[in-house]
Amino acid sequence: MCRFSKGKRTVPKRPLSKINNLLHPVRMGIIGVSSFRKNFGRIILDNVLAQGFDPENMVILKKGMTQFQGIDCLPDLAALENSGKGKLDLFIVAVGADQVPGLVENIIEKDAAHAVMLISGGLGETRDSRDKAGQVVDAICAARTRPDTDGGPVFLGANCMGVISLPGTFDTWFIPEEKLPKDRSCSGSFSRTALISQSGAFMVYRSHQCPQLAPAYMISMGNQTDLTLGDMMTYFKDSDQVDVIAVYAEGFNDLDGLAFCRAVR
Repeated sequence: MCRFSKGKRTVPKRPLSKINNLLHPVRMGIIGVSSFRKNFGRIILDNVLAQGFDPENMVILKKGMTQFQGIDCLPDLAALENSGKGKLDLFIVAVGADQVPGLVENIIEKDAAHAVMLISGGLGETRDSRDKAGQVVDAICAARTRPDTDGGPVFLGANCMGVISLPGTFDTWFIPEEKLPKDRSCSGSFSRTALISQSGAFMVYRSHQCPQLAPAYMISMGNQTDLTLGDMMTYFKDSDQVDVIAVYAEGFNDLDGLAFCRAVR
C-alpha cells in the first residue's frame, strides 16, 4: 500500500548507540511504583529485582519516602539531578498517559537519562490522545536538535510491555510472577537470539509456549513513538550478543521499512 501526502518535517536521526544503555543499564530509575498495591510500576520493580538487577543501582521517584524495599527514593527529577550520582542509563515511566508529556519534557530538560521506557498506554491510539502523543514527539524532536543534550534520550514505547534482557539482568514486563512463572535459575544460560515484537501479547504467548528458547532479549516495541523496528534491526545486526533476530511486525513508520530492509540486507 502506498499513501501520498504533503511533505512533512524531517525527523532528526535517533542516537542509536543509546540502545545499548536501554538493554544493558548500569543505573536504572522508575516512576509509578505504588507502596500499597500491585500496580504496573510495582510489578515491574518486583520483576526487575527478581531477574537479578542490583538494587543499589536503582532509584525510585516517589514523594514522601526515602527508601522502599531497600531502594533509595527521590521526590522528583530535580532531586535526581542534584544527587550527584550521574545520569540514569534507563528510566522506566509507568504512570498514566496524562502525565507523560510533561514528564518527557522534564526528563529531556534535566538530561536525566540516556534511554526511557514508556510503559503507559493510551498515547496516540485514540482520537483524544493524539494531542498528547504529538506533544511527546515534538519534545523528542526538539531535543535531537539541541547541542546540549547529546541528541536527548531514546524512547521505547509508548504502550509497550517493556524488555527482558538476560545479558542486562533485568525484566520490565508488568505481568506478575504468579500469572507468568519464569525459570530465573538459568538466566545465565540463554540463546543468542533477540525477539522483537510490536505486540506484547504475541511475544508473551509465543515465549510461554516455547520457554526452552530463552532468547537473550525480548523487546516489546509498542507504538514506536521514537525507536522503531528498523532501529532495532540496525542495532542488532552488529551486536556480538546475538546470531538470530526474530521480528513480529505489524507496520512501519514512514521510511522505516526501507531502513529495516537495508539492515536485513
